[in-house]
Amino acid sequence: MISLKFKDLREERIDSEVANQITSDYRVLSSPLEWKEIREKSSSSNSDRNDNLLEEFWVLYDTDEIASAVIDSISTMALGEHFEIMNADEEEIRFWTEAFIRNWLNIWNLTTDALIFGNSFAFIIPNRGGQFHTMTPLWPLDVTKKSTNGKITYIYKKKEYNTDQIFELSFFPRSNSIYGRSLFNPIKSAIDRKRTMDSAINVAVNRHFPRFHITLLPDPQGRYPSDSERRVIVNAFKTLATDQEFVTTNLITIKELDTKGGVPDIEEYMNYFMNNVFVGARMPPEVTGAMSKSDTFATAKSRVNTFLSFVIPYYQRILEFSIKNQLMKNTDAILNIKPPASLALPYSK
Repeated sequence: MISLKFKDLREERIDSEVANQITSDYRVLSSPLEWKEIREKSSSSNSDRNDNLLEEFWVLYDTDEIASAVIDSISTMALGEHFEIMNADEEEIRFWTEAFIRNWLNIWNLTTDALIFGNSFAFIIPNRGGQFHTMTPLWPLDVTKKSTNGKITYIYKKKEYNTDQIFELSFFPRSNSIYGRSLFNPIKSAIDRKRTMDSAINVAVNRHFPRFHITLLPDPQGRYPSDSERRVIVNAFKTLATDQEFVTTNLITIKELDTKGGVPDIEEYMNYFMNNVFVGARMPPEVTGAMSKSDTFATAKSRVNTFLSFVIPYYQRILEFSIKNQLMKNTDAILNIKPPASLALPYSK
């Protein structure tokens, strides 16, 4: 009776703490002063950017095959097969075509960084005539942003730059922050679980490889090998592997230990976690080269067509919009990134 009463009181206290936390986090801000404080906090250069988490995202991209495949696949397809300059004369078409061919790898790097970090930045380097010539991508965590009365300023190595000097790309802007959201935000936990499962599966597979029991038999006189002889025999079999053939005397017998039960369905476990990653990234597994024996061609075709028809064009429009507003704002010329048409053809027949 006493324990039940204590349990009720404990639960009541916990519920009260949770309620207070929720109330403090989501209470209505009725005071203009409170709203001012929120805006000032959002306007600071790095108040709402978790650099430690973003560094984890980079390590994830740099070390995990699925994370790397997701980012690289989107970056490559977003840049399409090629591009064309529209609404311009021959001279301007030639100028901008050469400029973007020269900077195409930089744009790919900026696309990759924007997906990983939420934002990517580059110095805009003009030619002698003041026109755009090239870009120099910057490590995103070395650049911070500051918003003052709606005006964005970039800070790099303690020096401030304006929007005419720094190119910025972000695919997932947030209404409550001056920084964008990383693609890894919704999928990191799924990738972490997949990596944990990778490690567990490796242990399980090794554990269920055939084990051997080596028995030393007596000689015709009934004598067993001495201690020194057994040590020699043990050393001889230290490198024994399941894919090796070997020859023994009739005084040694080798039997495979029972391994009934085996390893659980590895693909079923891995598909669960990988599916969570692909759902969070809004892309089908086929794009990264991942396969599943349970999927049909019709299913794969539908998923890839949806991705190429709706998701990739979103990234392409963001790229075109950012380039037009920051690099081509003084010209009527327009960059049109062509969709990955040849990739779509096999799936549209």
